[in-house]
Amino acid sequence: MASTGSQNDSHSAVNLLTTSAHELQALQSAGTLTAAALLQLCLSQVEQYNSSLKAVIALAPVGYLRKVAVGLDQERHNGKVRGPLHGIPILLKDNLNTSSDMGMDTAAGCLAFTETHPRSSADVVQRMIAAGAIVMGKANLSPDFLRPYSCDHRSETLPWAWSALGHQTQSAYVFGGFDPSDGIGGHSNPGGSSSGSAVGVSAGFCPISLGTDTIGSLTIPATRAALYSMRPSVGLVSTEGVLPVSTDYDTVGPMAKCVRDIADTLDVLVDRHNANVPGGSYSHFMTRDWSDISVGTLDPSLWKFNPDITKPVHSATVQMINETSAAYKKLEKLAKKVCNVPLIHGAELDKIDNAGDELLLEVGGYDEALKGYLQTLEKPKVSSVAELVEFNQAHADVELPKGYDKQDMLIAARDARMSKKRYQELRHQISVSLANAGVDPILKQYGVDVIIGPSDSDIYTVFGLSGYPAVTLPLGYLEFNGRPFGLVALASHHQEPLLIKVASAWEATFPKRQPPRALEEHRKGHSGSL
Repeated sequence: MASTGSQNDSHSAVNLLTTSAHELQALQSAGTLTAAALLQLCLSQVEQYNSSLKAVIALAPVGYLRKVAVGLDQERHNGKVRGPLHGIPILLKDNLNTSSDMGMDTAAGCLAFTETHPRSSADVVQRMIAAGAIVMGKANLSPDFLRPYSCDHRSETLPWAWSALGHQTQSAYVFGGFDPSDGIGGHSNPGGSSSGSAVGVSAGFCPISLGTDTIGSLTIPATRAALYSMRPSVGLVSTEGVLPVSTDYDTVGPMAKCVRDIADTLDVLVDRHNANVPGGSYSHFMTRDWSDISVGTLDPSLWKFNPDITKPVHSATVQMINETSAAYKKLEKLAKKVCNVPLIHGAELDKIDNAGDELLLEVGGYDEALKGYLQTLEKPKVSSVAELVEFNQAHADVELPKGYDKQDMLIAARDARMSKKRYQELRHQISVSLANAGVDPILKQYGVDVIIGPSDSDIYTVFGLSGYPAVTLPLGYLEFNGRPFGLVALASHHQEPLLIKVASAWEATFPKRQPPRALEEHRKGHSGSL
């Protein structure tokens, strides 16, 4: 199908850094943009910036992608449009299985999982393809399938957003790039483990991506890329064909530049036969209004990352506290009710954090979940955590380079043993703590619908170990290095419609998210370095 002059004009006018999938769909519906042309724009963006950002770990063969895009354009020409994602390029976190015919490994950034050939694509991938999305490539990540807390599975000392195959993902926003001295999750770090999924969307590689979350792996990088994201309730979205951390705590969710794209993607990911899925589209809950929402807020002076994770920068701490407090005051004028709430914190939160760490390490995913996942592969290279440790040692030049040469968590997982009694004790300990001061009792006691707090904090431990949903809310940009920061809204189990409502109200209230300054300057033809 030949492009017209008006189509070419439209192509040059598309700003991939700011344009949403919803807007790109409108251009395709109007006939001013084709899926094939959009794909080429996205591929060109990857080619221009990925060598610096390292957000994409693999692209599908260009010939395959063009064939898919042309086929979708032909469907549209014939009057068939599959839905809001028809002809929209996306990226997948590299722990979501893709079938061999798509021409990409599913390696989780690890050499041991290259050329292992999943027998089929993950359920969520099949759903996205059926909805007309173009799976353009795989996004880099911290390979946390054996280490849930947003960092590398091998060691607590390795930085977020690093993998052996993809190397260190860089934020598209941060002036001067990644600084390894500012902590494993420092202010220069894009966050993990769904690092490339977030950076890819913020850099205009695609308008939507999929990531996974156990405890913070989706929400932290999304916030640090000024994106909206939805971490669905555990069990709402299938994790079949996902390289796991824990079968009890894992979930899959979208990242995007606007709430409408989150709602449209969630429509695709969920099973419509699930009793917890509302009738109609999640976009129907986008009321953009606070008047009937009661909000509980978390004190930003208390809710912040431990210095062991993020090296403190005084000006950044003050800025985040001030802008978060100002946002709360703004909500006081708009929402039905706003009050500070004492969600589980401090020593009690540390207690369930440690219990959850032990639980996930020993039981929740590690050796047994890995063995289950390996059965989905045609040609696995390892069959257990013990063999993975040995494989990494045998390929130390790739997997254990200088500065990234620890795999103490893998070794701990290999040697882990837990009795059923200890497992039940840990589950009980977590349940009691959350029952006394977790999400549900706080919502009930204070008469609020939703809890909002800083993303740069241990809030992810609460919703992660509860299995509850959360949505990210972009807020500001650190003055000293440009990194985005924001808040997270969490609610009770299966309250995704409420969180879409909250996110839409947030989007209507606060300034529109900004694209990365360096990339925007490059787009305008100005010189400069990333």
